[in-house]
Amino acid sequence: IRMALEAGAEVEGNFTMEAAAPKIKGYDALNLFLGKPYNVWLNRFGERFADEGIVYNFAVSFNACLRQPDGQVWVVFNQALLDQTLSDGKDMIETIHMPPNVEERLDTTMEQAIADGVLCKADSYEALAAFIGCDEETVKASMEEYNGFCKEGRDGWFAKDKRYMLSMEEGPYYAIQAELPEKMRLKR
Repeated sequence: IRMALEAGAEVEGNFTMEAAAPKIKGYDALNLFLGKPYNVWLNRFGERFADEGIVYNFAVSFNACLRQPDGQVWVVFNQALLDQTLSDGKDMIETIHMPPNVEERLDTTMEQAIADGVLCKADSYEALAAFIGCDEETVKASMEEYNGFCKEGRDGWFAKDKRYMLSMEEGPYYAIQAELPEKMRLKR
C-alpha cells in the first residue's frame, strides 16, 4: 500500500475488518434471513447490485453493501424463502453469532419489526418499492429479471451460484433495511 501511495495512488478510505453485512441490530432474530444467500439485495434505487451468495465472505459482502449510495441496502425475500430458511436451521456461523433462542422469538420479533417500520410485509413488488422509497418499475424490473435468471439457472449479471437462486414470483414478500455503520458509508 505504501508503494502504491508513493507512486501516486489515492486511498478511498475502505479497509477490511471483521464485519458482516447485511445485518440489523435490535431485531436479532431477523438476522436469520439477512445472512442467507437466497435473498435479493436492492439498493435505494431498487436495483440489484451483487451476487448475494457473497454473504458468507464478510469482507466482500460488507464492501459491496458499503459501496451502495448512502450505504443503503434492503434485503428482499418471500414466504417460500422464509420457510426454506427455517427448515434449513442455523448454520455454523449463525450458531456462533446468534443467541440460541432466536427461532423461538422470530414471530414476535417480526411483528415488532413490522410495527416499528423496520420490516415490510407486502403482496406486491410495488408495495416493496413504496417501503424502500424508490421507483415501482425499477423494483418490479429487478425482481422479474432475477426470477428470469432463476428459471434459466444462470445469473446474467453477477454469476450467482445457481443452488442459491430461488425464484420469488409469489408473495407475500418481505423487505428489511440492513444497517451499516454511518461513519463508513460512502455519500453520493
